[in-house]
Amino acid sequence: MLLGSVAFHQSWIIFVGTLFLGESVLIAYAALSAQGGWSVTTVAVWAFAGTLVADTAWFLSARKGLSRWTSDPARSSRLARLATFLDRFTGPRPYRALLVAKFFYGSRVAAIAYMALRGVKTGRFLVFDAIGTVLWLAVMIPIGRAVGAGLGGFEVDIKRVQWVVLVAVLGVVAVKGAVGWRAQRGA
Repeated sequence: MLLGSVAFHQSWIIFVGTLFLGESVLIAYAALSAQGGWSVTTVAVWAFAGTLVADTAWFLSARKGLSRWTSDPARSSRLARLATFLDRFTGPRPYRALLVAKFFYGSRVAAIAYMALRGVKTGRFLVFDAIGTVLWLAVMIPIGRAVGAGLGGFEVDIKRVQWVVLVAVLGVVAVKGAVGWRAQRGA
């Protein structure tokens, strides 16, 4: 009876933690699973659910908030310019931004708002958010488990890793932009 109660509360702790705090608690949960405290399957399933619910709430609230912003001509013009700028990176598929944004601290909500601005349907958003979340969990849980297992000196500073990946992605984007600019200029 007690074990069933602990398992039930463990699930809610993981769900609510990832719902409100995201990756900052996921590493700790995965570390606990490496030490035998929690099941890695339970961590993965409930973290997936908490993240998906949080992202969907952000998407729906962004859609509602953006409808208010677009009613003001000055704000609408700024949003259109921002969306046009971001469209250069995602092309006709704005949901691509979400697949990448999951891995950059602080960019997830911005990518979700961009998708709402671009009018991505809720069903399509859910599909790509689920795919992005699975990929994100497939990276973050092993990192947390490695930290929990105490692989001497392997304690990863997640923000530092994210900055390195961000710089690499920005470098690729800059090169792609320069090549495109040069091609346009030469044409």
